[in-house]
Amino acid sequence: GTGDHADVALAEIARDVGLEVLQDARGSVRIELVTQPGVPTIKGVAAELRAVLQALVVNAAEASPPGAVVAVSVLGQAPGGVQVLVEDRGAGLPAGVRARLFTPHVTTKEQGSGLGLYLSQRIASHRYGGKLWLADREGGGTRAVLELHDRSGAAHG
Repeated sequence: GTGDHADVALAEIARDVGLEVLQDARGSVRIELVTQPGVPTIKGVAAELRAVLQALVVNAAEASPPGAVVAVSVLGQAPGGVQVLVEDRGAGLPAGVRARLFTPHVTTKEQGSGLGLYLSQRIASHRYGGKLWLADREGGGTRAVLELHDRSGAAHG
């Protein structure tokens, strides 16, 4: 069932998600994946983590001007956690939008699809003892920071 926890390598998931988003974007963005050596695996549900990463990378790709690079970095984080940075060169977030990003059903997109930031943040915090936040990127754009630890034993679903 979905309660099965496996050792999940986020770098591999990030690479898969990056390739998928690249195909969907049909060359309109480039994705650069940087993986720090020795990033630990975390215990979790791969499909859930893939959905969270996909939401972040798709958001970044959609925010990006044509030909821009979306940078995805997978970094180890003490103690035993993993941090994923997803950075775009888009227009950045208006303050009013940012305040509402993590509420349900807020989207700047035409068709809301996928998990969205609200659910991604809930999964990161409630299930993985982590957090997800957005910040301005130096030189313009947005940086999403996702922190994850081993999934908590409570099988919520």
